[in-house]
Amino acid sequence: MQILNLMKENPSITRKEISEKLDLSESAIQRRITYLTNNGILARIGGKYSGTWKVLKEML
Repeated sequence: MQILNLMKENPSITRKEISEKLDLSESAIQRRITYLTNNGILARIGGKYSGTWKVLKEML
């Protein structure tokens, strides 16, 4: 999944940066991030503004 690749390359990437790179709305990115975190694939480490993303599992 492209979102996970971007987060692995840059763990501090923002939703806005992801949406610009993938040409999707920020709300679409948020829905995908919510799905990934709820399913144990992705985790946010640290705070809302100074935190980073950690990919916990690879998607096939």
